[in-house]
Amino acid sequence: MPSLEDDYHSACSLLHFRACQGPARQPPSRRTLFPEGYSAISHSVALRASIATAIQSTMDSLANHKALIADAEAKVVHFDAQIKNFTHLREQELSRISSLKAAIAPIRKVPPELVTEIFLDVACSSTSQFQSALQLSQVSVRWRELALRIPRLWVELPIKVANNSADYIAITKMLLQRSLPLSIPISFARLSGKRQNAPEPTDQPISKAMVDTLLSVANRGRTLRVVDYDVFLQLSRLPLDTFQRLETVELSFHGPRAVAERHPIAQAFLHAPRLREVTLWVRNTQLFPMPWVQLTYLCLTDPSPQTCLDILVECANISNVVIDTLPWERWEVVPHQTPRVLPKLASLNLQFDTRSVLFEDVVIAPFLSCICAPALKTLELQSFGHFLAWLPFTAAALHQFLPRCPNIEYFHLNYFDISPQELRSLLVDVPSLLHLTINDCQNAIDDILLEALTYSEPDTAHLVPKLEKLTLFLQENWFPEKKLFKLIRSRWWPDDTQHASLSPPAIARLQYVDLWYIGGYRKWSAWFQSEVQQLKSGGLEIVAKE
Repeated sequence: MPSLEDDYHSACSLLHFRACQGPARQPPSRRTLFPEGYSAISHSVALRASIATAIQSTMDSLANHKALIADAEAKVVHFDAQIKNFTHLREQELSRISSLKAAIAPIRKVPPELVTEIFLDVACSSTSQFQSALQLSQVSVRWRELALRIPRLWVELPIKVANNSADYIAITKMLLQRSLPLSIPISFARLSGKRQNAPEPTDQPISKAMVDTLLSVANRGRTLRVVDYDVFLQLSRLPLDTFQRLETVELSFHGPRAVAERHPIAQAFLHAPRLREVTLWVRNTQLFPMPWVQLTYLCLTDPSPQTCLDILVECANISNVVIDTLPWERWEVVPHQTPRVLPKLASLNLQFDTRSVLFEDVVIAPFLSCICAPALKTLELQSFGHFLAWLPFTAAALHQFLPRCPNIEYFHLNYFDISPQELRSLLVDVPSLLHLTINDCQNAIDDILLEALTYSEPDTAHLVPKLEKLTLFLQENWFPEKKLFKLIRSRWWPDDTQHASLSPPAIARLQYVDLWYIGGYRKWSAWFQSEVQQLKSGGLEIVAKE
């Protein structure tokens, strides 16, 4: 396309041609002929020059900024390298400082044997010995080396037997090796602390690998605890000499009786020379014969009272016994036999489950008539379910039993249907009694019994003259509060009582009184509560609650 300048030249040529045809005259200038065009051309040329200058300036500025960015990035890379280098140097110096401090630490001067004792003291005083051992082993390399060389730190392992993962079993094996060659506790039970009652069944399975892992160290077992995990078949297959270190056994299985009875007899326990404490919460104790004669503690739960009695009379060295069983039906009672002397028996707790039997048709007399315990200090007779009738068989057997046990200091009677006259007659046979507990015995306490227990004249024979602690759980019927207060007041006096210092009573002073109303509907009167507060302020430890 022709430009304005081309048009201008064409116009000038045309005017020149016309001038040659006419009279000669001076040609007009370009600015005169095309003033607007010339102005536009001049403006366009100036604009183009300005744009070119701006573009060049921008390009120069971009190049300059790129150079600055490149220079800054290079500096950042350099600084990063320096930081990394300084960080590495800092870590080296910190490590050097730590090593130098460790070299001059006072613990370095302590002999390893003493450090071992310190570790053991810390671990044993902790609620979790295993956690303490782990923490000590993570302090430093040297402490870890010391901890791994102390087998006693790794004796108590809280093993989760239901964790059947291969990694956990491998870790368990490794930790069991750390305690070599010491004796260890072996437990097939949930990590739920000590059991106070029969444990709740668990539905968590246990793998054969875990059973094999724990039983592989059975020869090192100091204690064995099996609670509701059916591993008795594996126990019956152990060699007879496995339990040479075993001291304590707890076997508890509350599955179906048919399941329990299909297992073979576990004979290895009979060959445990150190076994002293046994707890059996099973449906058939005959599957687990024990060296009864050497036991000092026995907690036995079996529905057969005759089985329990047969086991008890074999325990010649027993000291503490807890038996939970059913009472005998009258027609089941074994013929009378000569009492077996248990010279070391100090505590006897007989618990009878009467929920599934008729209470008027059962007896407990054989337990009392078949043993003699001259060292007995604690006697507990407890019924759970129905009130257990105090039959003539029971009264006669107990009156024969108590004189053979002249040192009884604690007597606990629970849920028996005994009359006040029978209870008074029973208390006559325990002159050494220090602590008496009567728990919910139907109609056992009335004003006549309370008067018999009340101290009156020094020259008069009194029931339980050495009594220091009295615990009564009372029913919600009428109760003679004034008679009870008179009893307590007659057997307790303040320290500053002049009469007590001049003429001491012929009885011991009460130290503790615990009174409860069962059920929470009956309440102590305001008068009685006021008197109790006065006794408490005078120094007597007394509790009266509903």
